Amino acid sequence: MDFSDPYKPVAKNIKEFLALYVQLKELYLFEWLPSYKTEEEFLQHYKDVFEEGILEYEEEKNIIISAIEKAIQLPKIEGVFSYMKELKGLFEKRLQTLKEEYDVD
Repeated sequence: MDFSDPYKPVAKNIKEFLALYVQLKELYLFEWLPSYKTEEEFLQHYKDVFEEGILEYEEEKNIIISAIEKAIQLPKIEGVFSYMKELKGLFEKRLQTLKEEYDVD
């Protein structure tokens, strides 16, 4: 965990969280995704580190994903990387506003 940046918002709500999981197929990526500088960096790391493991357990993951999709109508999230960057920006802006409002250093 990156302790210099302890806040890593990953979704606006549980449905968007599950929609992201369905697309990424790996929960551990939520820890890493906000720290990538570019989408290319994210895609390369995904390929280098996660793709093999995802493919190895694809059948099991697809069973879980299928159950999620049957039980819950998930939103369509286009551009996971840009979604996460936008969410982090909104979160940081709100955090700064709260710090100013409550005079926190």
